[in-house]
Amino acid sequence: MKLFLTFPILLSTILLASSCGNISTLEYKTAPVILTAEGPLFEGSNTAQGTVAGADLQAFLGKSGFNGASIKSARLVSAQIFAESDTMNLDNISGITLQLAAPNVDMQQLAVLNPLPAGTGNVSLRVAAEQEKVSSLLQQPDLTCVADINLRQDFESSLVLKCLLTFELKVVD
Repeated sequence: MKLFLTFPILLSTILLASSCGNISTLEYKTAPVILTAEGPLFEGSNTAQGTVAGADLQAFLGKSGFNGASIKSARLVSAQIFAESDTMNLDNISGITLQLAAPNVDMQQLAVLNPLPAGTGNVSLRVAAEQEKVSSLLQQPDLTCVADINLRQDFESSLVLKCLLTFELKVVD
């Protein structure tokens, strides 16, 4: 009798697992995102923004034989911020919080670094351990990359930084 009850459950589990397809892991690195905060800027919190083109992700997925709908899950694994030029450093910045936003998905805070080390032209932010809806964000036509930047002192001109993001994508074929 137990065999008759166990067999349908086992068969259902096998069929469900085989119908899900294979899951592959891909690493997607964005093109440099230019983050701009229009000056003059004042000591304290300021916002810099840039756009991550969704078409770049679609092209990357297409080369691997996938599309945006193939993304099962995604997470940010690396976020790097660079000074605009080799002669500039990040000494006037005390902290950076990085968020991603899109019109149809809630904004997600994904990385932070506070305080920034002195005398460097680039930093790697600490990526959030818990990340939700990143795959939903990546399926939008474009993403807005929002950096909340804490300045140590006023800055007369605009602030321009470069940002490189690396995502781990789980895709289903």
